[in-house]
Amino acid sequence: MATVGSRRGARVDPRVVCGLAGLAVALGGCAAEAVFQRASNEFACPRQRIEVVDRGDIAEGLYDVDACGARARYMCIDNESTAVPVQCVREPDPARWDPDPVQVASLPRPSGMPDDGRVARLCPRDDRRQADDCLRMEAGGWRWVHHPPAVGGGLGMTGQ
Repeated sequence: MATVGSRRGARVDPRVVCGLAGLAVALGGCAAEAVFQRASNEFACPRQRIEVVDRGDIAEGLYDVDACGARARYMCIDNESTAVPVQCVREPDPARWDPDPVQVASLPRPSGMPDDGRVARLCPRDDRRQADDCLRMEAGGWRWVHHPPAVGGGLGMTGQ
């Protein structure tokens, strides 16, 4: 994969990562990759210690970040019609962090839930839709929602 910078400070070029459609989807999109890069650079924090909360409930491209204990909010703009890479701009801190990205990093993930990408998203507010691998506010606190795949059912077997 292409890198930018010196060997010691080498980092992945987000334009290369986002050019690979399958990898971009696995990472949660080009904006999520760009937010990891921006937070890592701004807070001198390794990627493994960065937790991102996708705030699509407020605006598309808005992310709350915990980078080594520091909080930040970024708005990422992706102009797909040009070759310009995704740009993430630091936003002012909100009056209240809800959910707090530092708290999200400490929430235990349910058994069987993938721990990949470190990008959390909020469950849809419409309770009629079944949500999976997302955060939901319940009883005054945030918790992960994960529905493990059904075993033995749903494959056309009737049990007769």
